[in-house]
Amino acid sequence: MVSEKLSIYGVASPPYSAMKAGLINYTWFLAERLGPYNINVNCVCPGIVNTDTWQATSKRVVENVPEFKEQDPREWFVGIAHGKYPDMFLPTPMRREQTVEDIGRAIVFLVSDDSRNITGQALNVDGGMIKS
Repeated sequence: MVSEKLSIYGVASPPYSAMKAGLINYTWFLAERLGPYNINVNCVCPGIVNTDTWQATSKRVVENVPEFKEQDPREWFVGIAHGKYPDMFLPTPMRREQTVEDIGRAIVFLVSDDSRNITGQALNVDGGMIKS
């Protein structure tokens, strides 16, 4: 859960949450419909990945939130994964950010024959931030 004061700076937003829930639900729907045709449908839910969006958000937060002023945006971002702000973010048990390579490895697994009996799943690649 992200604190409300950070929500106004784009760290989390109701439209993003609704979109993610909709994609997960659509994954379930497609898995039901396409399973009889031996088609697997899954989605990957990334955690804290240093994308352009997160870089812009981190900059906005350290410029506008008094307790983070003067902090380096990259250090603030890394602090999320390291559990530096437990009152604002769910802690990440792995204490590290995720990389695009981490997300890619999950996708490679899901498109491989090793996952041939996995469908209708939302795979959280987030260092354990969300438990399901």
